Amino acid sequence: MRRARIAWPVGLGLISALLTFFTVYDQLFHRTVVEFVLGDQLDRHRQVLAGVAIDPWQYRLLPELVVEAAIRAVQNQ
Repeated sequence: MRRARIAWPVGLGLISALLTFFTVYDQLFHRTVVEFVLGDQLDRHRQVLAGVAIDPWQYRLLPELVVEAAIRAVQNQ
């Protein structure tokens, strides 16, 4: 009984760690971070703000506005 209580959190932790590893590995070695941010992410960001994204209901506008403010703050320096 005691082992079962410990096994679930340990198992979930291992699964989370493996998924995190594979995600970061893919991002770092299959695409450069700069390519991803300046390519796909920036295009999607602009589409969401322009209201022409594929499905506007799946995006949250507040984070996009925060990112836009950060971009403008960096550009104005």
